[in-house]
Amino acid sequence: MGEEWRRGWHPEIIPQRKSDAKVLVVGAGPAGLEAARASAQRGYDVTLAESSRELGGHLNRLCELPGLGEWLRVRDWRVGQIQKMANLEIYRESHLDAAEVLEFGFEHVIIATGAHWRNDGVGASNLVAIGGHQQSHVFTPDDILNGQDVCSPVVIFDDDPYVMGGALAEMLTDQGHHVTLVTPAAKVSQWTQNTFEQESIHRRLVSKDVSIKLNHNLNSIGESSVELKGVFGEPPTQIEAASVVLVTMRMSNNTLLSNIADLIGHDDNHNIKSLSAIGDCLTPGLIADAVFGGHKVARDLDEPDSTDMPFRVEQVSMDSEPPLPWADD
Repeated sequence: MGEEWRRGWHPEIIPQRKSDAKVLVVGAGPAGLEAARASAQRGYDVTLAESSRELGGHLNRLCELPGLGEWLRVRDWRVGQIQKMANLEIYRESHLDAAEVLEFGFEHVIIATGAHWRNDGVGASNLVAIGGHQQSHVFTPDDILNGQDVCSPVVIFDDDPYVMGGALAEMLTDQGHHVTLVTPAAKVSQWTQNTFEQESIHRRLVSKDVSIKLNHNLNSIGESSVELKGVFGEPPTQIEAASVVLVTMRMSNNTLLSNIADLIGHDDNHNIKSLSAIGDCLTPGLIADAVFGGHKVARDLDEPDSTDMPFRVEQVSMDSEPPLPWADD
């Protein structure tokens, strides 16, 4: 999204394949779905392997949070498209290891196995683990979205500037919990200022009686309380916490990728021409980033590496702007 002009991509037309190579995509989240769909649109024979029963990856749980249901369109449109494609096979509940991937004989392997939330509090504000994170009443967003029971009062430490902390606070409050949202930032869900959502997120939390503690870091976690410390030098304070949710940073699920790379390095008898990681498996980021990565890897299949800048810059003269690649179509 947003890259069509810069990269000379037509939003609907994609170049046809340049070989008869077969493509394996592991993981059916936003990145994997788009990689499989776009590769099949190019004419490749594509196999999409997903470890769970449902396609959609982390979107399936994420979109159960208040206000995020519309995001399922990212999944639903792509699933609808790939179901029409005769050259794309889907294998659900398919747990693959590196040896199996090599045995299948695919020439192009694309790994889109997603990411998981850290459970130790390490993130933008804490470069080392937060003391007390190993306790049984400390959870990650993955735990909460998987149905983990929590006890009130709940403290959510939100060191991720996007929507997760605020959405979890809203959901747990709707379930009847007393929730305190603590963030080192000056605003709740601070990054959403870029999408004009920040004010409405804060207003919803206030309307649901979520307690909000801005400009405070989580210093340590005790058995029934947490210690907070102001980011501007304010003295430590204690607040009660029967459950603690750490919303700090995500880590790529790249074990399969590493194992495949290791096997390739020790085995010359394989057919793999390209091994790629996309989406959160490469770098955890926005859904739009994952979709872009999936689309780009499909366009790059069997294409030579470019030695030139891969995109046009925006500051160009309108008089000298080069024609778009599909101008003659």
